[in-house]
Amino acid sequence: MKKTLLIVLSILFAIGAEAQETANTSSNQGSGARMWIGGSGGFYSSNDKFVDNSTKDLSSFEYNIGPSFGFMLNDKMAVGINVSFNSLTKKRNNNTSDETINTGYAFQPFFRYYFAGIDNFKFYGDIAASFGGGKSKFTDNTGNKDREQKYGTFGLGLYAGAQYWFTPSWSMASSIGLLGYNSKTSNKGETDNKGNSIEEKTSGFGLNATFSSLSFSLFYHF
Repeated sequence: MKKTLLIVLSILFAIGAEAQETANTSSNQGSGARMWIGGSGGFYSSNDKFVDNSTKDLSSFEYNIGPSFGFMLNDKMAVGINVSFNSLTKKRNNNTSDETINTGYAFQPFFRYYFAGIDNFKFYGDIAASFGGGKSKFTDNTGNKDREQKYGTFGLGLYAGAQYWFTPSWSMASSIGLLGYNSKTSNKGETDNKGNSIEEKTSGFGLNATFSSLSFSLFYHF
């Protein structure tokens, strides 16, 4: 309950702050607005099949959605925070139809720099950190092998985006990940019935310019 309340309060704070990222990076951009509030989202679907393309082996679908807030420091620089809720479902076509469902959340403070553009159209780059968590549930759909575990996440990333102001108060944007580091810790501090740690840690670093990192946003500037 406390965690839920903390998440709700954080979202409300993010919404109130997000009302501040302005389109003030040009004379027509935002008409002097210094803040923005809005939302962003993205989704990605994939199917992996055998070589003969006759049988679906693995399918996955993921999406993320959440509010965003920003504040212009000057005509080219801004800071803000994104809050996202995400879900990833993977299904395998085998005798038991294995299914894994991950649901989670993340808080992502960022620094934005507008570096090029014409009139109401601007390009920008983001440097962002991400802190989050969630749970993963696995089932073989026989009802006998359900497993669930909680996890925490941390990440650092570099993103590129483009933004267009179709009125002084409204804009839309799209961004994609370029380079990132991500780590995930599952079953933190937990042990099995023999007292052995079952904590798992994974991490990775590399290029991240995939469709799964593509997102779209709509902002109101004031």
